[in-house]
Amino acid sequence: MKKIKILIILICIVVVLLSTIIIYYFGKTHKYFYSISKKEFLIPGLKDGFTPQGICQIDHHPNIFLVCGYQKDGSESRIYIVDKNKPNDEKYVTLNILKQAYNGHAEGVANIGDFVYFANTGNVAIFKLHDILSAENNKTINAISNTKMPLNTDYLYSDGTSLYVGEFYREENYPTDISHHFKVANNKTNKAIICQFDILLTNNTPSIVTIPKKAFS
Repeated sequence: MKKIKILIILICIVVVLLSTIIIYYFGKTHKYFYSISKKEFLIPGLKDGFTPQGICQIDHHPNIFLVCGYQKDGSESRIYIVDKNKPNDEKYVTLNILKQAYNGHAEGVANIGDFVYFANTGNVAIFKLHDILSAENNKTINAISNTKMPLNTDYLYSDGTSLYVGEFYREENYPTDISHHFKVANNKTNKAIICQFDILLTNNTPSIVTIPKKAFS
């Protein structure tokens, strides 16, 4: 009986120590993050099985954001349209890519001019911004193209003219091409890259130049 009590006490001490370390380490990091950030809006769809993966602000509509993600039940992936001026209006669209309903990971979203770029498992699809903004809730919109990219498409960013595509690396289930592994300072190895791609407009229809303009490690 005495040994059991000692064991319980030791377990409690370990739990308290671990909790203190976790709170100190992560709490300190989050405290700094919150000190330099500001609240924008509530993430939509979380009570409806939505898993958000990407976000972007619309260039010419600074109060409007797009939030992309997949559904936990395997139904069609979504892009939510969030208007900060209308916080109670929740609207989303589902996606057709190559004439098929898309229900996979929605890894990133970016806006350049009149078009929206959407990362989907090694590809980037392009949608018309007007189609997204003018659609009624829960309507399906069609991609105008879907381009295979020369790297994993785990997130997107735009500077207003170029598209940046980035990778995420995890050995167990998110490997990257060995040619994307680079030695950096302190003898460490980066195993994921970001590439910058130009956008060509032909008759007001965009296409992605798949040869990177720049690569960053």
